[in-house]
Amino acid sequence: MKFNIDSLINEDLVALRKLFQAQGFDLRFVGGCVRDHLAGKTPKDLDLCTDANPDEQVAIYNQANIKHIPTGIDHGTITVVLNDVVYEITSLRLDVATDGRRATVAYTRDWVEDLARRDFTFNAMSFTFDGLLVDPFNGHSDLRNGIVRFVGNADQRIKEDYLRILRYFRFMGRFGQGNVPYYNNDIVNNAQGLAQISKERVWSEIKQILAGPNGSKMMLAIHQHNCSEFIDLPRELNWIMPAENLHARFPDPIAMMIYLYGTATAKAVIKDWKASREEQDYASYLSHVAMNVDHYDGYYELAVKGVRRDWVVNAAKMKNMDAFDIFMYEGWKIPDFPVNGYDLIKLGMKPGPQYSATIKTLKGEWAARGFKATKEELLALLNVNAIN
Repeated sequence: MKFNIDSLINEDLVALRKLFQAQGFDLRFVGGCVRDHLAGKTPKDLDLCTDANPDEQVAIYNQANIKHIPTGIDHGTITVVLNDVVYEITSLRLDVATDGRRATVAYTRDWVEDLARRDFTFNAMSFTFDGLLVDPFNGHSDLRNGIVRFVGNADQRIKEDYLRILRYFRFMGRFGQGNVPYYNNDIVNNAQGLAQISKERVWSEIKQILAGPNGSKMMLAIHQHNCSEFIDLPRELNWIMPAENLHARFPDPIAMMIYLYGTATAKAVIKDWKASREEQDYASYLSHVAMNVDHYDGYYELAVKGVRRDWVVNAAKMKNMDAFDIFMYEGWKIPDFPVNGYDLIKLGMKPGPQYSATIKTLKGEWAARGFKATKEELLALLNVNAIN
């Protein structure tokens, strides 16, 4: 079956393909970009495969003076730069040995053999440059019907790479049409393999699961399939319904974690998963607001404390604030604080603890006056205090 893939094709790729064809090889689109195109979504990246092995790829790039970087050369992937656009091109390969996460590969000329090693049927499709869909495992049908199905033997596919368990839930949440996964024995029987996955990769997948349209349902499914203990999650969720309601308002992974597992547990798990410092700070902020703040003032947070707008908006949502207040926080033009350090220096004050305390005090007065006090009014207050 042929499809219109004009949105994937461009002159640079057509020219590159001709270079490969001149040497008896070909290029095809593969994997995620094929799946997303068929699902009516715009692909984030264009991944291509070729029946040229890595050495043959490099020879073509060198001969044509094409910039290329051996980013994944051990697995046959070379990054090519064409007019400042980056493409990953991977040689057809077989996984001849696996350890549950990484594979030892051998190269092949067989296009279907390469697709057969992939995880799910809708990721095991390719497009020729004239739009012919190569779909040996009926991935297009599964995609249309919201079915997430492993290629071939599910137990074998999982044992090759245990990260595929989390990818199963991610794709089920994205393409499963809102269905909760049935009880999959192959996942349950292999759940302990998740302990081999690095903390960073676990968090990377969980973030994508939570950010998906059915994030909280998929987290529930992770627990139902006995996977939680092997990725350092508690055995049970705190609340599933509040989390689903929250997700309907905004798909924020950190906030979802706090609602699903509670503030202390979520903070600890996010840290254990080696989340970025910014993500950990954000989790701490939301946790503090949820536990310790009775009357949340987003204007004060934005203008006086300098908290990021998205943090403020999401904190307000967590506090179930009125929709109008949240709308105002989203669009409020933050006023400039009228006093600067030079103003204090002119008054004879030197930088130090007193300097910082004075700025903090003046900002508090500024907020109390509706952020409308002028520089002169604020400095006059300071002078009165100095006289007293």
